[in-house]
Amino acid sequence: MVHLIPNLRRVALAHGLRVLGCPDYLLLGTFRRALSPWLDAWQCDRLLLTRHDWPSHCAFEADELATVAMATTGKQLDAVCAARTSPGTSGASDDPFAMIDDVATVHMAARILLPPPGMTAAAVDGDPVMDDIWPRLAALEKMLCMSSTTH
Repeated sequence: MVHLIPNLRRVALAHGLRVLGCPDYLLLGTFRRALSPWLDAWQCDRLLLTRHDWPSHCAFEADELATVAMATTGKQLDAVCAARTSPGTSGASDDPFAMIDDVATVHMAARILLPPPGMTAAAVDGDPVMDDIWPRLAALEKMLCMSSTTH
């Protein structure tokens, strides 16, 4: 998980775009130009192929898209972390110090790099929280690195 930190914004952006579910964000020039600091054209094309259905329509402007996508990933990370550490859940412990593990530490580091909570009130409130988002982010990072023209 720690190896994700240098590329976290790019991976969080890509994951957030997938969650937002609008293909126009990856197809249209205005959105691609807004995403260009993080994703090149090859990566946008590759990311577009990672999802079979793209059920949503444009809900955000190009200038706010990157922040919203990263905040969406942050919101999902927060939900997964809250589910892991909530008392009464299978992954939680009664000892408060036992809850501080590697995943929690990486989560805290990731939150520093992503937009603050609450930035996506209207983004993806109805989306289910994934059990473990970290393997998905690692796979997405690998795919983005393999398809990058700017290694």
